[in-house]
Amino acid sequence: MKKILLFAALLGACLLALQGCAKDELDTTGSIAGVITDAETAKALSGATVTLSPTGKSFTTGVDGRYEFRDIAIGNYTVQATKAGYAENQKSVEVLAGETSSLDLPLRSSAPKLEVSTQTLDFGATATTLTLDIRNTGLAELTWQVSEDIQWLSCVPTSGSTGAGKTSSVIVNVNRTGLSRGTYTQTIAIASNGGSQTVKVTLSVQKETVSVDVKPEALDFGSTTSSLQLTLTNTDTSRSIIAYTLTVSNDWIHLSKAQGQFTYSDVITVSVDRTALSEGTYSGQLTLTIEGKTKVVPVNMTITAKAKPTVTLTEVRDVTYNSSSFLGAIVSVGSARVTHHGFVWATAENPTVDTAQKCDLGDAQTAKDFSYTASNLQPATSYYVRAYAENDEGINYSTQQKFTTPATPEEPTNMVTRGLQAYYTFDDGTADNAYKDANHGFLNGGTYITDTPNGNGKAVILKSEEYVSIGDNPVKGKDNWTISLWVKDFGVGPMFTNNLTFNNIGVPSFGISDDGMFTVKMPSPEIYYASGSCKVMQSLTNYQEGKWTHLTLVGKTVSGTTSQYEGYYYLYVNGRKAGTAVYYGRLTSIGDAMIIAGKSTTYTSTTGYYPYMVQVPDPMKVDNVRVYNVSLTDDEVKQVYDYER
Repeated sequence: MKKILLFAALLGACLLALQGCAKDELDTTGSIAGVITDAETAKALSGATVTLSPTGKSFTTGVDGRYEFRDIAIGNYTVQATKAGYAENQKSVEVLAGETSSLDLPLRSSAPKLEVSTQTLDFGATATTLTLDIRNTGLAELTWQVSEDIQWLSCVPTSGSTGAGKTSSVIVNVNRTGLSRGTYTQTIAIASNGGSQTVKVTLSVQKETVSVDVKPEALDFGSTTSSLQLTLTNTDTSRSIIAYTLTVSNDWIHLSKAQGQFTYSDVITVSVDRTALSEGTYSGQLTLTIEGKTKVVPVNMTITAKAKPTVTLTEVRDVTYNSSSFLGAIVSVGSARVTHHGFVWATAENPTVDTAQKCDLGDAQTAKDFSYTASNLQPATSYYVRAYAENDEGINYSTQQKFTTPATPEEPTNMVTRGLQAYYTFDDGTADNAYKDANHGFLNGGTYITDTPNGNGKAVILKSEEYVSIGDNPVKGKDNWTISLWVKDFGVGPMFTNNLTFNNIGVPSFGISDDGMFTVKMPSPEIYYASGSCKVMQSLTNYQEGKWTHLTLVGKTVSGTTSQYEGYYYLYVNGRKAGTAVYYGRLTSIGDAMIIAGKSTTYTSTTGYYPYMVQVPDPMKVDNVRVYNVSLTDDEVKQVYDYER
């Protein structure tokens, strides 16, 4: 039994030895594998032929560009890759027993390839000749052409052939003869069988002396101004491009930009920094340099002793049961710019910005008047109001004023119908007479809007060439009359007239002259001792701030001698008489029609028998137009105002 076991052990050892010998024979071969790629893009190439020498075996790559040779006897081999349109590539590789040797082969395109030495040629102000190199970085001959359509530029040669890996030079010349001052930019195009490129060409002409106007000639920041603007204007007729630099003499002077170019004008913001400076007067300068020539702009600044602003309350007026207007003034801004100013009001004395109602009208750099209308006041209540102004040093108040609002008025029921001939409310979306079934008007253009003086109904906005025609003149032949209307956002031009062309103008015709004055046009017929000029009565500039304004013009003729009449115009603004003008002649209303004008013409002077007119495109809002054949009294005008507001 022991002999049998010993034999079995010996037999197993022999089998293992035989298996080991078989394995050594299998390890005598190896493999080669890799990827064929485009040398420039690194993308895999399909359809490439890979040949293994000296075996003669070949492999065609698929979309992944891979190839592989298996079960190759160990030793040294050459792998060659070819593909149409590419130069061949080959490398040597050693095959090791039982291993896969990796060998990637990139292929270069066999086509020509264009490369230009530069993308820009800058001749500056003096150069006349520069060189442009054309290189062929491909593997085939490059043929090329240079194209340009530039009067002041030429290239030599304009075409040629360049071998693989070679360079050709093109001489580029410019001629500034006949060119005006300025900078010129053009493009050269280069086309070839190996691609195309462009080259930007720039040159400048500086043969003339520039002329620049500098405004202001000096910068004075005073004690509160922190920034000013410096304007450079090209006064040369050629309007060429001007390049400049700007430097400062002190570090407390700052510029929005220190250099630039412009054809017509340029604006630089100059600011000063007082933060680290003590009280005193400071001087510096800006130095403007253009083509080597300089101009000095003096800069002055003052730092005063630290002080709060000084403010005063000028007047409290137009007190109603729920509103009041305040007028104030900044007497001095102090040592720094005013950051906030306005009014404070309360039922307790000495109101402040922390304890009372207030308005903030923003900042201010200089002394100024200011105003505000407070609303939502309580009726029959006493208030105290003060003006205030604040800067970096603190806040100051004016002395206080006391005012008392009246009790709530009864709802006005008297719309003043004495002598009323026409009343145009526009509330129903028409220009019909809302008081009588006569003298109905119509809208020529224009738009009905809901922005009204009292927030109810509708109004009309009239733009250029638009108007409301009342039709027949309801007060024709009358020596006494009244026209009442509400306007908003009015500029200059007529508000109420006989016709848009101002031919045969008759009373009443009025509007705003170009200097902001309320102006009445005199009639041409039936004049006794009259000059025929426009009557200027009152400036309405302060009322053009986006608020509805009630205007009433009352005409009244007083009989004089048989050869003379004396007439008066009375202008009322928001129910209060604002101006009076005397006229020696009858104020008889003439003209067959009346028109609420829409800024199609305007008074351009305040004197002269027939002022010439020009078109003004500004819109005007109008509402509640009344026409009376009597002269209303002061009280009646006030009632109309109270009724409609």
